[in-house]
Amino acid sequence: MAVNFVVLLGVFMLAACGGMQHQLVKCLHDIATKHFSPGRALVVSLSSDIINYREETNSLSCEETMNTVDVLLEEIHQSVSWHVLILSPFGELERRTEDKHESYIMFGQADGVVQEVKIQLSKLKTSSGWNPKAKFVIVVMVRDVNKSVCNATADDIFFELWKENIVNVIVILPGKHTHEADNRTRNSREFVPVLQVYTWFPYQPPDRCAKSTDPVLLDIWVANSEGDGRFVHNSYLFPQKVPNDLHGCPIRVSTFPFVTMVRNLIRNADGDISYEGGVEIRHFNMLMNAVNMIPVYLPPPSDGERWGTLVNGSWTGVIGHIIERKSDVAFGSMLNDNYQYSEGVDVADGYRWHVPCASPVPGWLSLTRVFYPSMWLVLILALVFVSLLVCCLVKTSGSPGALAYSNFTVSPLNLWAVILGVSAPNAVPHWFEVRAMFLVWVMFSLAINTVYQTFLTTFLINPGLQKQISSEDEILNSGIKFGYHPVTELSNTELSGPRYRNRQMCFDMNKCISRMAHERDFAVLIVKLFADYMTSVEFVDTDGKPLFCHLDETFTTLFMAMYLQKGSPLLERFDQIILRGLSAGLIDMWWRDIVYVERLAVAKNVTAYGGDYSVMLLMHFQSAFIMLILGFVCSVLVFLRELSCSSSTGSRNLRCGDSLRHAT
Repeated sequence: MAVNFVVLLGVFMLAACGGMQHQLVKCLHDIATKHFSPGRALVVSLSSDIINYREETNSLSCEETMNTVDVLLEEIHQSVSWHVLILSPFGELERRTEDKHESYIMFGQADGVVQEVKIQLSKLKTSSGWNPKAKFVIVVMVRDVNKSVCNATADDIFFELWKENIVNVIVILPGKHTHEADNRTRNSREFVPVLQVYTWFPYQPPDRCAKSTDPVLLDIWVANSEGDGRFVHNSYLFPQKVPNDLHGCPIRVSTFPFVTMVRNLIRNADGDISYEGGVEIRHFNMLMNAVNMIPVYLPPPSDGERWGTLVNGSWTGVIGHIIERKSDVAFGSMLNDNYQYSEGVDVADGYRWHVPCASPVPGWLSLTRVFYPSMWLVLILALVFVSLLVCCLVKTSGSPGALAYSNFTVSPLNLWAVILGVSAPNAVPHWFEVRAMFLVWVMFSLAINTVYQTFLTTFLINPGLQKQISSEDEILNSGIKFGYHPVTELSNTELSGPRYRNRQMCFDMNKCISRMAHERDFAVLIVKLFADYMTSVEFVDTDGKPLFCHLDETFTTLFMAMYLQKGSPLLERFDQIILRGLSAGLIDMWWRDIVYVERLAVAKNVTAYGGDYSVMLLMHFQSAFIMLILGFVCSVLVFLRELSCSSSTGSRNLRCGDSLRHAT
């Protein structure tokens, strides 16, 4: 949860002393108590004017200013509510700190107050504890309490702070002691105005759009002769500065066309830029409608860099636009890398491994895949065992005419014919035991044959898939080549290690995805949203199924961000609206819409459609024809063997006959 950071800036142009000093300390302590969170760091920053005057002169105003500082520090220390840090003009704060500074008190003199504010801010910005979304209290005391002079001073300070996106600021000006007491305050005659509290609202009036820094009176600090002081209205001094309705104020936007996020730059006749669509464009349009702002799109970066890189100490691309304050917001599939001068609101996505889908099982295995190898082994053993049993029963029965079942080379063929569902070529012996055994075999064969034929059609039409790659370890152990875009390695440095030695850089992701989908010898590490879009647009079959698959596990989670200027007052309002959109599932809905429209566009060009039904083709009977050809080959070989044996037997018989005739 973001911490509400507070900066207390006191710039004293002192003309009074005594009671005024006392009331100033009480006012500042009251503000600190009500608006500073206890237990946090409070930085007290002193201007060079105060230090120099104290050391070199005996100026009464400077002595009184330093007395005010001393008394205020004493009050703060006695309250033991804050951890106090003091920044002198010749020192500096710790540049790196884990916690943001809770509050700042800055003291300065009258001459060149705006310049002094700039110097103090430049020192504070060097610390990592600095935060421009702080609350500022600026105390200005002048000898001549002139309304126009006071307003002009406050206006100049507001204008300078607005350059740093600082809006939570109040200015305390002295009031006239002769001013009548506020009629709405009890016993108002006993109190007189001492200090007046002013602020400004950057987007009010509605038509100003942060172009005005006119001061607005918030409250008045009054005191009586006894030294008591209080705020008249006790108003909250740091109200919300960004209204819910910004009344059509313009906002400068930097982006560029990028796949599904920002699509198709359109430039009209006047040179105005817009974009046709995309997830982030629809997201941003929703945001603009909610806050009632008008986007003004800047041209894409002219340096050729899209997101931007750090070159010679300067950022290029849209990040450079944000840092140089050329634009107010930037987006376009930008990773949330916490750039120094930008702040973002996040949308989660992740890198995933995408791999070739499992190849179909060869069709010639369809006949054997109905049963597992163990089942085929049991079936063969059962055939051998029953054949032996039948042979033994026939031999023991002594039944005449049962030679076909008493011969072990013929009996298995008869039993195999029963399994195939054809009639046995030889009659079964009439002996009861043999016929009972044969009947049991017929029932067993009927069950096996029915199950086999039931599943055979399924395997002929759809032989199934081989094992699918399902983990990163399988990708690495398989030896398959894989690739990713060079940008991926910037946020995933482990990819450069020896574990990923088969890596290849994919400067053209379309070529790498095409190789994975069609040649099936490559894997790709890519953002899920981009891969899903490429699937819907190009890499899909006639049934609408993707030509490549992905692993369920996420390689690494990333956050795409919308970047605003550091300290932008719009950030909190944008965060609220974006969080509501994410909770409502709007981004997922827009993404599904884009993918659906792209699939419809692809389907228009499809001439052959798939479906749940398939026409039986020759390829479906590949295994059957292979078995048939093998059978024919075996038959021919047996036939030729029989012919050769027959010829050899005839020749021997002929030679034997000739020998007998010669002998007689």
